[in-house]
Amino acid sequence: MNKEEGENMRVGMKIGLGFLVVILVLAVMGGVSFYSAGNIADQVTGIQRASQRVEVASSVDQAFTEGVMAIRGYMLYGKDNFAKQFNDKMDEAVKEAAALLQVARPEKKAEVEKLIANIKKYKEDAQAKLLPAIQKSYQVKTSGAPDAAAAAAAAAMEDQFTQIATTLVPIAEAIKKETSAQVAENRKTITERLTESTNTVGTVKTTTIILSIIALLLVVGISFFLTRMITK
Repeated sequence: MNKEEGENMRVGMKIGLGFLVVILVLAVMGGVSFYSAGNIADQVTGIQRASQRVEVASSVDQAFTEGVMAIRGYMLYGKDNFAKQFNDKMDEAVKEAAALLQVARPEKKAEVEKLIANIKKYKEDAQAKLLPAIQKSYQVKTSGAPDAAAAAAAAAMEDQFTQIATTLVPIAEAIKKETSAQVAENRKTITERLTESTNTVGTVKTTTIILSIIALLLVVGISFFLTRMITK
């Protein structure tokens, strides 16, 4: 092997090494893109699940609130349609809470189970104590008894169902607190996931640009060597 052949071999090795580096850079770009795509997919899935939990928790809160408003309407007006609406809305709240349990994160299932138990207790206590007391109060008012006697009896019954309603307040507050916490926590998760996705996209763009520049410079360098070899 003469000197010229040795020189050509070294140049060829450099060119081959250059192409190998370009291939490696492109492989890294592909790996980064693949990893980032999987990461973004996971974040999108997390956002979808958190959004579902927000929607269901909001439905629980809305149904329970409407049920509470219905029982207040029953207390004020004594109309049976309010009692029916209360029962329907409590059933709806339990159903939505059961749906929330299905999508809740494992570490939150115990809290949702407690939420379901509280809604059921609120409904059962209201059905067993509050609704009958309200019904009796309005029966006394419409019984046709003398005005003074009816007023006194009605006042006594109102005091009774007011006391009963007061015992339900802590349960209602616990239910509202838990549904609000579920909504707030999952909205925070959505915000965090969106931020992570944005950061991931930004990182991918920056990495891709840098690796593309490196690959371009390598290709230009190899082209320069090839041109010199051809014209030499």
